[in-house]
Amino acid sequence: MPIVAKVIIAWTAFFIGKGEKIMPKSKRESFIFTLMMCSFMVMTMSMYTVGRISGLQDDFIIQVFKGFPLGFCVALAADWFLVGPLAKKIASGILTKDDKPLKKALVISTFMASGMVVVMSLFGAVMAVGLSDQTVIQWFINIPLNYMVALPIQLLIAGPIVRYFFGQLYPA
Repeated sequence: MPIVAKVIIAWTAFFIGKGEKIMPKSKRESFIFTLMMCSFMVMTMSMYTVGRISGLQDDFIIQVFKGFPLGFCVALAADWFLVGPLAKKIASGILTKDDKPLKKALVISTFMASGMVVVMSLFGAVMAVGLSDQTVIQWFINIPLNYMVALPIQLLIAGPIVRYFFGQLYPA
């Protein structure tokens, strides 16, 4: 197993702890988990995007919070209706029912982050240049810039933290 995978597993296990729930078990739990993860990721990626585009100006926090509500709504809808079901379907073709919950969580998280980067990069392109001849170009510029940040944040920071607090809300 590559060292990066070992680090991710160790870090995630540290936050999750032994025997705690790391995967939602019902539709309600899944929706709560999605709300928590979307909030964390949209806020984090909003800070990254505003910082990348505008730098740390005096109105940095204002700009982040200004874009958060719409970004959150788009991300939540994309996650719940499009990316989530697709990511789980792809993951189910790779995973077996005997795989450990941590492996399942990491595989699904990787596909989720990948799909959400594509969707939210398009959202960011539309917000930046509107629907114009530059939209597709900006979208393709955004994807690698967002992916290189979103995937590590998802696997190393957001995933473990959200799963920890989710486990506190819904103990195994």
